[in-house]
Amino acid sequence: LRPSLKAAAGNVLVVNDWSAIEGRGAPWLSISAEDNFFDQSAQDKLDRFAAHDADPTGLDIYQQAADKAGIDNRQVGKVMELSLQYLGANGAFNSMARNYGVFLPDATVSTLVKKWRAANPWAENFGNKLEAAARQAIRSPRKWFGAGKVEYIFDPDSMGGTLLCKMPNDVYITYPQARLQKMETKWGEKWVITAMKANWTPSADDKEWPRFALWRGLFVENVTQAFCAYLLRDSIKRIPDVVLHCHDELAVECEENLAAATADLMRIVMEKGPDGIEGLPLRAEPVIMKRYGK
Repeated sequence: LRPSLKAAAGNVLVVNDWSAIEGRGAPWLSISAEDNFFDQSAQDKLDRFAAHDADPTGLDIYQQAADKAGIDNRQVGKVMELSLQYLGANGAFNSMARNYGVFLPDATVSTLVKKWRAANPWAENFGNKLEAAARQAIRSPRKWFGAGKVEYIFDPDSMGGTLLCKMPNDVYITYPQARLQKMETKWGEKWVITAMKANWTPSADDKEWPRFALWRGLFVENVTQAFCAYLLRDSIKRIPDVVLHCHDELAVECEENLAAATADLMRIVMEKGPDGIEGLPLRAEPVIMKRYGK
């Protein structure tokens, strides 16, 4: 559908998105000196992003991931980086791999999952810390519990008991009617954090609002995507004449003679970001086009 969108006569579209924004956001959120939680592998990953930003001729993060796993295929490295950060395993890898035409035996995928996790221990550590902080918050209402740059507090008087998640720059996620609930899982009966499902279309015979289970991988995904969405909203506010956004991509329509200046502004705004994100390397390279596309 993208090419169906075209700039008006005499105008162009200046399109810009961040490079691997979630791959940068998650390890950055995991680092915090305040709660004595620091995983060097998270900082190493951010440093590799920054090094490639400074010298794009070097190996990018996807090729590096493939090399660390002992497989000479950048596309496989890309699938690993995009699918395993949120602590999924073979199913997550294979679901993403289909989008890139990658098909591997299950035993090979299992090996790749183990190697990626060994190279990125920050991800599992962060997920464990987030889930533990959320549990502590529910068990000890009205007290803050931190994990990396993220904090949780439980308010028993709001919406039947609400778990609030706070990130830098006062970005919040709300989990209404949160509670610890004993559930049967594939690992046996466990106490699981559950909350009211927000995005749901009921059918005629539904009798109650459904709940969903929260686990460490979902906590990592939630905080990462919520914070990256905040970066997008901040850029939309500071870049004039944005006509559309798609995921982490923004497009401005402007007169053709203003395209270069508009591209410079978009790059500066998106790479600088808001105050309070020191240490988060951002890369955004604008493209000028008449008709919207990749």
